[in-house]
Amino acid sequence: MKNSIQSVGNVILKKGLLSAVLLFALIVGVVGSAQAGGMIRAAKVQTGSVIEKDVFLTGENPTLDGTVNGDVFAFGSDVAIKGDIDGSLFVIGKQVNLEGNVTGSVYSLAAAFDQAETSSIARSLYLLAVDLSTQKGSTIGRDLWTVALSASLAGDTARDTKAVVGLLKIYRILRDGFNRSILGMSPPSPNRQMESFAALSVKAVTHPQLQRSLARNYSHVDFSPGLKAQAKNTDPAEWFLQRLQALVSFLIIGGLALWWKPNYFLSWADTVRNRPLPSAGYGFVVLMNGFLVPFLLLAIIVGIAFVFYFVKLQAIASIILVVGLSSLGLAFTAFLVCATYLSKAIVAYLVGILILKLIWRNADKYKVLPLLLGLTLYVFIVQIPVIGWITGFLLTILGLGAMWQVGFIKDSPKVFSEVEPEITKEDPIPSSTKGKAK
Repeated sequence: MKNSIQSVGNVILKKGLLSAVLLFALIVGVVGSAQAGGMIRAAKVQTGSVIEKDVFLTGENPTLDGTVNGDVFAFGSDVAIKGDIDGSLFVIGKQVNLEGNVTGSVYSLAAAFDQAETSSIARSLYLLAVDLSTQKGSTIGRDLWTVALSASLAGDTARDTKAVVGLLKIYRILRDGFNRSILGMSPPSPNRQMESFAALSVKAVTHPQLQRSLARNYSHVDFSPGLKAQAKNTDPAEWFLQRLQALVSFLIIGGLALWWKPNYFLSWADTVRNRPLPSAGYGFVVLMNGFLVPFLLLAIIVGIAFVFYFVKLQAIASIILVVGLSSLGLAFTAFLVCATYLSKAIVAYLVGILILKLIWRNADKYKVLPLLLGLTLYVFIVQIPVIGWITGFLLTILGLGAMWQVGFIKDSPKVFSEVEPEITKEDPIPSSTKGKAK
């Protein structure tokens, strides 16, 4: 049960983790600094200057040559940090050059970020950039978290390096995240599929030459004498446990929706049954916009907040960031739950009803049974290559489309699944009663 709940949470946590850390740190830093007594605004801190407050650097070329005993917020085109900071650094710029020492952490969004050989970061570096370069001799006291298109890491990092570097790797992460939402679980590993296929192939082949050919082509599979083949790292118990964890995850979300809002859930299922094509069309649009629109809204919220910062309305900017990002995060979380789990539960319930009614007329009397049957079939079908992905995609758009129609389209028919009343035979009217009636 614990692993199942964790699998639900991991889908949400892996989406935009680095961006969330950067923005949250910026919010906390700005709000905390404002509460501590304000900050000094400048375009440059001269050499030899010692400032005992937080500093807000803005301009075309913000430069820090002196020492700041506090946090530094720098925004500009070419940002140069040559002095020392006894605190953390929050920086956004086209080109960021860090030559000094920072006793806290560095949070940065930049086109190019360069850490010089004389620079040291006592804690961690959190960076979203096009290009990252750490020179030999530079140090990071704790961890490096970065997403970049290219990177040259010659400096030292004391603990962990969590780096996503290159267009291909970024594409793979986004693709895997999208597939995770489509399937509702981790996609089946191609290597595992190939190993199992190779093992089964050798069992089925009796010619020694063909067996040796398969063994050469699939060197990662162990082949023992006597036509027995066993794929490495293939554990049926582990595979079955993963399917069981996925099933429990679907049941938790689908069961809660069915218990909490049964009329809505049944209406969604009936909409899929009665209007499958409109549901698929609306669902496709909702799915695409659900992943694209949050990025647009994120840029709008951050842009509006920065406008208020530059006109010296920090309190309003902080409120916009906190409320806007919290609302956006909550909305995106709700979308992920609906797309990843609830959409499959809706269609799985409908499939379970249709199957059970073939053998039991009142199958919808116990609503958890069709839900359990449909989801059990789904978690096994989804493991089939290609067919599984297509099945997951169809269930996702059908479920999302049904929820959209019921919730936002007033003209869509509202139909609810109800248990059909049993037809009881009326008692015959006695002949004496008939006579009196006349």
